[in-house]
Amino acid sequence: MRAFDKSERQLSQARAAPNITYAAALAHALPIDDGVADVITVAQTYHWLMRPDPTPFLEEARAVPDTRAAKFS
Repeated sequence: MRAFDKSERQLSQARAAPNITYAAALAHALPIDDGVADVITVAQTYHWLMRPDPTPFLEEARAVPDTRAAKFS
């Protein structure tokens, strides 16, 4: 599992786990190749990703193949 946040400080508070790799990244510029993510989850931040323009994030989310899922809450 790969987990991203734009804040290094926030990532420093994340629980270490052998199956999770944390990295700082913006939601519209994730350091992963297109088509390799099985799912994207967004919690308590979706409204911020839509400001001022939702296009960059939504284009990034489209990198998840149609046969897989994107989840926003």
